Amino acid sequence: MNRSGMEDQNIYRDMLLSQKMITESYNTFANESLTPALRDELLSLLNDEHKMEAEIFDEIRGRGWYPTAAADPDKASQILKKYQK
Repeated sequence: MNRSGMEDQNIYRDMLLSQKMITESYNTFANESLTPALRDELLSLLNDEHKMEAEIFDEIRGRGWYPTAAADPDKASQILKKYQK
């Protein structure tokens, strides 16, 4: 990978980490809101931040910088059954 590609990868990883911290903060603020109106506004902002985080994550995965393993269908089925009870 060339220097520019590595710089891009680092920038995107930093962006993803930043979004994770932002969503954690908005979640805490929303949970500790004193009024329903403030909570609703923070939840709206939290939703927007999650969308941005997902876009960044999808871009990183699409570039092969965040490999994820496919879920084992048997394990997924077991977990689904466990929580459906």
